[in-house]
Amino acid sequence: IDSKEFAYAHGISDLHFGEGHLYRNEETEEMILKVPRLDNDEEQNQQRLEDCDIWSHIQHHFLVNLKKYDFDKKREVCSTFWQIMLYYEYLPHTLSREILYRKTNGLGFDESEIFFVAKCLLSSLDFIQAKGQLHEDVRPFNVLISDDGIVKLLCNRILKAGMSQANMIRAHNLYEECYLSPMLLESLVSNNQPFAIPFKSDSFSVGLILLEMATLRR
Repeated sequence: IDSKEFAYAHGISDLHFGEGHLYRNEETEEMILKVPRLDNDEEQNQQRLEDCDIWSHIQHHFLVNLKKYDFDKKREVCSTFWQIMLYYEYLPHTLSREILYRKTNGLGFDESEIFFVAKCLLSSLDFIQAKGQLHEDVRPFNVLISDDGIVKLLCNRILKAGMSQANMIRAHNLYEECYLSPMLLESLVSNNQPFAIPFKSDSFSVGLILLEMATLRR
């Protein structure tokens, strides 16, 4: 992080990123979150590094971009572990929180708001697909929103490296918030590789999000 552009703000604990340190550009109000990840499994570490290399080169206006990453191998008396330092754009709010607020207070979304979210999500997913990637975890929790209404989609594959397919299913069904397409869910349950699922699986998830915004019902 360039200390001339970004000043240290404070440490935070975030549901997506875990423990990290927040830096802010006072002129642009852009925020960068510095997040450490430790791996003591070499195979898992290699997978995380490969994902870091992929996603650090996928930069889009409607994605929560991984700005950079650093890697270091450390040795202690009885063990060896790898530390990866991730530098992500940071947006403080989520669409899931906004939907809950609207439901609680009986406030619907305007059509212009729904169309804007649709534009942001579909544009980012189309860009990801053009790079040969799928998201596979599109849900309101992973749609981040800034204080001034900027909407970005977070791909958390790097953050959850090593998560089993069973845990992925549990994560999607937490509090009955399941936005998985039937084809992806079937693939996960049968232990098929999710990467074989076509792009329309992500589109299915977007459709469920837009329907929930329009009706305030899941």
